[in-house]
Amino acid sequence: MASAKKDNLELWNKVCQTDPSHTKHVGQRGGFTAIDAHYQVQTATEMFGPIGVGWGFDFELMFPPNDTVIAVVTLWHGNREQTIKQCGQKSLGSGRVDEDATKKAVTDGLTKCLSYLGFNADVFLGKFDDNKYVEQVRTQFSKPQVVSDFETIVNTSSNSQDLEATYEGEYKRQLIACKDEDPSNGGYVKAAVELYRKKLSDFQPNKEKEAA
Repeated sequence: MASAKKDNLELWNKVCQTDPSHTKHVGQRGGFTAIDAHYQVQTATEMFGPIGVGWGFDFELMFPPNDTVIAVVTLWHGNREQTIKQCGQKSLGSGRVDEDATKKAVTDGLTKCLSYLGFNADVFLGKFDDNKYVEQVRTQFSKPQVVSDFETIVNTSSNSQDLEATYEGEYKRQLIACKDEDPSNGGYVKAAVELYRKKLSDFQPNKEKEAA
């Protein structure tokens, strides 16, 4: 039996959308959307595991003769052989030294590294310039916590048996209650259940392989 085609955008599609509550508009340099750095760290931890275990980064600092600091950041994920390298640069300040310049340069480099994996791609693709898009994702990120929790479990599940047991034993009842308490949650619940069913179907080739 032919093996399933690898989805090269699987990670990208999981992390490409950004919760607007973790962004802010910056009026400098013509205006741009800044992303909360700790929100990015949280998302990376959700995808890869604790920092230092499932992912992490190293950096080197350079101080060119123009009163700036450059941080060369190397991010690894999964294992230390899978790396991405990018640079962040910040001004040290004129007159009064910016004591946080180094931290800002490292954060800038880390954000760029994560962007190459698809993290917050909607911001970097300019979608946050569209107010309708921002409102759309704002609504999406306002989904009930039980739905978000269940989707995280589905996305990180490694086998169908545990996933089915978790759904039937705990989340099925909670999701029904969530929809009954507020019918407007019906769309969120439906999407979560569809995600669950798709995940189960993705496990089927593995089941067939084990049975062969």
